[in-house]
Amino acid sequence: MERKEKDNLIIPSGAYYFHIDDPVVDFGGGEDAILKELRFDGITLTGNHNIRLIDEAMVYNNTLTPQADSDVIKLKTKKDGEPSSTTRLYVSGEMNELIDNSELEIEKSKKRILRGEIYPRPYSLGSEKGCDYCEYRGLCGFDLKMPGYNYNRLRKIDKKCFFEELRAKLEGENGKKMD
Repeated sequence: MERKEKDNLIIPSGAYYFHIDDPVVDFGGGEDAILKELRFDGITLTGNHNIRLIDEAMVYNNTLTPQADSDVIKLKTKKDGEPSSTTRLYVSGEMNELIDNSELEIEKSKKRILRGEIYPRPYSLGSEKGCDYCEYRGLCGFDLKMPGYNYNRLRKIDKKCFFEELRAKLEGENGKKMD
């Protein structure tokens, strides 16, 4: 997972996003309720050290705090101090594969853009479509009848199968196993 940027070693502890929205917050719950609504969502590298770098309150004496709920990221722990099943934790190899795939997809996107391929590709997951929620659906011109226009068809998949497929994709793209 180690990446070099100039002379610095970079090891990401996570990857997060902040959903820009107008959240409905119960101000009667005080500041804590507001902070819970404004937490970052994403993935975290396993290991108490990495979690502590993101939210010090979640780790005490190098162990996860039992029955805790982070104010910074969507991370909860159970009574025994183990992360809850809703917490998205990844080992360094998985995080590396996600980064490698992101870099690969960026390169592919750059090539498509340079070829003039800039078609909208909203997602489709079962009967749900990205266009269902889009404020700009009348402006973007997405139309399945147009050449090059299609949905980015997604499917639900468990984590194990996802990484098996991702590894196969990365190996196929590079003709060898990714480091």
